[in-house]
Amino acid sequence: MKKLIIAIIVAAFSSGHTAAQKVRVISATKQNWAGGVAGHWGVNYCIAIKTDEKISLDSVYTNGNGVKLPNDPNGQGSVRYDSVKHTYTINVGESHYDDPRPDPTRLNEADNQPKPVLRQINSPALIVYIYKGRKELLVVKQMDNLPALNYP
Repeated sequence: MKKLIIAIIVAAFSSGHTAAQKVRVISATKQNWAGGVAGHWGVNYCIAIKTDEKISLDSVYTNGNGVKLPNDPNGQGSVRYDSVKHTYTINVGESHYDDPRPDPTRLNEADNQPKPVLRQINSPALIVYIYKGRKELLVVKQMDNLPALNYP
């Protein structure tokens, strides 16, 4: 009888875990790139997460920039879901253009102002997702660097 009671208690506690304990990062990579046009560079991010629960991805923050998920019509990020493995693969990127030549039409006070920081994080990436109507956070603690791409 004691074993039955202990088994019931263990089952009750194990089923009460939150999604934060059931959502985990499988892999996370970033790949710097440069080229196409002189001064054009950026970073491609790929994050794979596994979940045992039904979640809805909201947004991902990398390098101080936020991207709304899933893929919107503007094409800022993409999400693939594998229903067999219960994994989400998130692909987002950032693109920058540093023109060394000054453009006299854009030299004004507003160009010299710093961009607002969307969210300050102390990790390579932060994923915001919705579980049972509540926003939850998943911190990506480590991101592997892939070899840089240099386009002609």
